[in-house]
Amino acid sequence: MTADWLSLDVAAGARGPIILTKNGVEGLSAQDGSTLWRYHQEGAEYSPLPDTPPQQGNGYLVTSPDRRHVAFVFDRQAGAHESEDSTFTVILDTVTGEISGQWERHVSFHLQLTNSAALIDSEAVSLEDGSHLWSLDSIPEGSENHYTGTAGRSTFILTLREPPEGSRSVTGLVLVPDSDPTAQTTMQGVVLDPWPLRHDGFTVADGWVVRRTPDQRLSAANEPSWPTEAANIDDVAAAGSQDGVTAIPLGQTTGINLAASISSGMLVTYPAYEEEEDDSIDPPSTEPHIGWIFAPSTRTAVDGRASAMPAAASTGLSLKETQDDQPQVSIDVVTADGSPGLSIPVPLTSVSAPNKDWDNYPPQDVYGDDHPSWLLRLRVAPGCVVVLLDADNASDRRIHTYRIYGASTEVG
Repeated sequence: MTADWLSLDVAAGARGPIILTKNGVEGLSAQDGSTLWRYHQEGAEYSPLPDTPPQQGNGYLVTSPDRRHVAFVFDRQAGAHESEDSTFTVILDTVTGEISGQWERHVSFHLQLTNSAALIDSEAVSLEDGSHLWSLDSIPEGSENHYTGTAGRSTFILTLREPPEGSRSVTGLVLVPDSDPTAQTTMQGVVLDPWPLRHDGFTVADGWVVRRTPDQRLSAANEPSWPTEAANIDDVAAAGSQDGVTAIPLGQTTGINLAASISSGMLVTYPAYEEEEDDSIDPPSTEPHIGWIFAPSTRTAVDGRASAMPAAASTGLSLKETQDDQPQVSIDVVTADGSPGLSIPVPLTSVSAPNKDWDNYPPQDVYGDDHPSWLLRLRVAPGCVVVLLDADNASDRRIHTYRIYGASTEVG
């Protein structure tokens, strides 16, 4: 499958990957990559969402924690009898492809999903029937939706608190149950990625986030690393307090690895680095970039440096020969524990620069703005791993063609 770069995103649905291209949204089978359903709207221009994490370039898709729903926004130019352009927010059922709801707005800024509701700017709507639930306009001033992305199973994130002065690695979250926007709780000490090129620097995995341990939560912390734990925002919102909820120790870390977390659907931390360079836009290049991995489905944490999980995998490219001695590019997905990984053959006729030095991209951890070479994107979906190759990486063209590959897996 191929897709153009300017409107491309990949998300994990309930049955496999969800692909957005300029032509619409498709649900793919995790077993064979066949199309399960397709959404197309004539004349639609799909809009990148603000403040979304660097998933596959720009972020266009937002999924619910259970992956049962996916939301996106498109613009449509005004017709002959219309006074202005329109913006539509659409939510689909990822199992069937049916429309769960569609709302017209003249502008749409922020969008987040729980398992049963969506918060579209200031309005909460039901994912079951699209009905209006409540509006932030009706509660005290200062209650605004400033987050875009997957929320908790039953909890929305209203506001990100400013980090302590001198720290770019921690924030606070204002949480509300999706059934009651007046029941607000602040969760302090949520750990950020110190090196994102775009986005606020944190992510939610099935309701879980990484936070500092209680004794470190409010520290201004110019320390290079701190003890951390995984905690659930649904538990915090339900309890009305950040204290006393179940927390899973994650050890010492310099921050959350945002790109690896998003691509895997888990929580991945950086290791504890000895020093943090405040002006650096990337973590230390000579150090590992995968620390601990927390799997929400099992509520367990493992050392990612000795794990077979795709969350700890490194990706790269190499040049190999076919059985008839013809050169071809290979996408290499290498596991951290040395167990067999993936090797995906790519004919040289599929890339725009067959003479490129394809051996110059050894496997690297996923970090920073997803992958340092900008050639590869990785996404874990139920039953499969999806890899995207920028076939026009050597080209100066504004629109790039991506080759999309999938491999079955029991992980994810």
